Amino acid sequence: MKSVWTWALVIGMMSPGGLLAADGCREESVVTQGQTVTFQGEVLAMFCYLVHEGKGQLHRECTRTSLENGGAAGLLTPSGSVYLLLEDPATKGAYRAIRKMGAEQATVTGKLYQRGEILALVVNKIAKG
Repeated sequence: MKSVWTWALVIGMMSPGGLLAADGCREESVVTQGQTVTFQGEVLAMFCYLVHEGKGQLHRECTRTSLENGGAAGLLTPSGSVYLLLEDPATKGAYRAIRKMGAEQATVTGKLYQRGEILALVVNKIAKG
């Protein structure tokens, strides 16, 4: 019975509503496409994070090199959720700042989108911390 509850919890956290509720964004099970949200977390290089779980200060050089060379950026929240960070053509400066913030804590504001299991933020504003 314990394993049934464990799987129920895992499936609930993996659902769109579960992930978003864990980060305090929304409690409903459906993402409102384009909703403006703000998240805090660590700026990741998606390649480093996905291929060898590169995160934190130990992987700072790898993360920064990847981002500075045009690698995809992400945000790892304290709950463990990862959001793909996307450039908004109207506010390029905000996204460019991310490329210099690898492995640092940041507050990111942007529009939230979901396609399948992928959660992404189109970045409008970013600040350290």
